[in-house]
Amino acid sequence: MISEFPLFLFTTLAGLAAGAYAVSAVFPVGKDPKKAWLFPLVCGILLAVGLVGLPLHLGRPERMLIALTQPGAMIAQEAYWSMAFGVIPGITDKSYITNSYHVHVTEPIDAFTKLAFEAQFQRLSPGGAISYVEVPNMQNNIDAVLEVMQFIYDNIMYAELNTKSDYCQECGFDGEIEIQEDPDGKLVWTCPQCGNRDQSKMNVARRTCGYIGTQYWNQGRTQEIRDRVLHL
Repeated sequence: MISEFPLFLFTTLAGLAAGAYAVSAVFPVGKDPKKAWLFPLVCGILLAVGLVGLPLHLGRPERMLIALTQPGAMIAQEAYWSMAFGVIPGITDKSYITNSYHVHVTEPIDAFTKLAFEAQFQRLSPGGAISYVEVPNMQNNIDAVLEVMQFIYDNIMYAELNTKSDYCQECGFDGEIEIQEDPDGKLVWTCPQCGNRDQSKMNVARRTCGYIGTQYWNQGRTQEIRDRVLHL
């Protein structure tokens, strides 16, 4: 994990600068008018030095910029946690957070164990609760689908099966449109058959936050979709 000293530097100096300036504004005292600029300058320098520590603590400074420019986005919430705790592999090094009581999308767990575990928490979420399992193409294994559905009926209040049925309008591919990383590090939807990346010429549907959507998603949510493992 990245050293905690940069975070200490940020919280101490930036907090000192902001606090001193606020106190000075609320409780003004006599000042030499010739040096009225000196106090704000000192506060500004403390704040600037403190801010240098924050990107060093994050390890990936762009996360701070994302948090500042998209304060309501999921990726921003994760970025705030990175600011507080540093970059922890497998925890705060991602661009998304896990919704509600769900098992993390990368967890290698079978459908029945996942549903049984999450069923314990649904009663604690009276405002709405849904669990899901990721499955491959099950057209040739209807018995397995029925077995999972029976387990859902017997053990959990609300759950769904997520599968992929995408379509490429360029080549007629019917299956799963993949998420690949381009040379610039951006995640893009790509047809595995013809390489088409034009989103206006493909149909993709995924369940996110409980709802099936086709609008494509920001980079944080797209990373979460890519990281999902199959449970059957």
